[in-house]
Amino acid sequence: MSLMMQVAGVLKALAKDFNVAALVTNHVTRGGGGELQPGLGASWGPVPRTRVLLERAEGAADGGHSSIRTATLIKSSRRPCLLREEFDLRRWSRSGEEGSSSSGKRTLEETDS
Repeated sequence: MSLMMQVAGVLKALAKDFNVAALVTNHVTRGGGGELQPGLGASWGPVPRTRVLLERAEGAADGGHSSIRTATLIKSSRRPCLLREEFDLRRWSRSGEEGSSSSGKRTLEETDS
């Protein structure tokens, strides 16, 4: 068994034992011929129980530099697939506010109730 599959097994066991989510990002890279491919390779495809595709929203008014993103549920055993939600990255950024850190993290008091 490859090291990557062993890590996947450990992550799944930890998630189950401690009732937490394990998040792994699979960025897109370019292959030898310039084609787009998942960074973790095709063998990673069946590993995640839930898969969410994050991408820039189509038709951005400012030439593709919009902070609007979409999250689409691609794979799930608990929810219907192809659910899509749009969100604005600026909502999570606090870098422009005086006296705040630029980490983008929000405190408990700042979260929506």
